[in-house]
Amino acid sequence: MPKLQKQICLACCLVLLTACTAFRGGKAPDQRISKYFTFAEAVHSDYAKKHNLINYPKKRSVRKNIERTAKRMDDVRDLLGRPIVVTSWYRSRRVNDAVGGSDTSAHGDGLAVDFYLDPENPQREFNKIANSRLSFDQLIYYPRGHRAHIGFRKKKSDERREIRRSGRR
Repeated sequence: MPKLQKQICLACCLVLLTACTAFRGGKAPDQRISKYFTFAEAVHSDYAKKHNLINYPKKRSVRKNIERTAKRMDDVRDLLGRPIVVTSWYRSRRVNDAVGGSDTSAHGDGLAVDFYLDPENPQREFNKIANSRLSFDQLIYYPRGHRAHIGFRKKKSDERREIRRSGRR
């Protein structure tokens, strides 16, 4: 099958999947799931798009986690006082494996978000989150690319508030 035909076919499948999921109680891509975030932001993956991989959670529990995470990310956005550009949120098993994610990555459960920090002073924004009263399981700073990773647990009482700085990524 020619590449263009394959891409059109995959796009049609994604539209049908989205429509069926919405009918079964799932989320439409442009549906707002919190004050600031849409479901499309949570499932978007440049890697998946480029490699024609479906990055959509099948389990209702994962979709619920994504909604919980969105509400928690609203607090991060309010703290920073600016819109957040997400680089990675939910990752299907195939996408996570392809990008070299951990087998235990919270991204697979919809409980972790990677996002850009202010390029003018990323360390200041990272420290602002780290020193805040926000609850999180893990906060990692990636200086190359001015990005942060924040992970959550289903139960806030299980969160460790682990803070790390990485030279990777």
